[in-house]
Amino acid sequence: MKMLHKIFHILMPLVLISGNQAWAQNRLDSYLVEAAENNPGLKGDFSEYMAALQRVPQVGALPDPQLTFGYFI
Repeated sequence: MKMLHKIFHILMPLVLISGNQAWAQNRLDSYLVEAAENNPGLKGDFSEYMAALQRVPQVGALPDPQLTFGYFI
């Protein structure tokens, strides 16, 4: 949830700024988008989030079934 909060704070200004049509503003927008895409901290947080999504289904998995055979005399 912390990572989503970071992403929101980084991308929300990009969304708000993108409404202007001035050339300088569009150029700034492209720099901000590129900075967000190349941010190593943001990439690391996103990778941790994706790894957590992969771990969740494995935790609730049932154990492998075992077959036993018994013979009583």
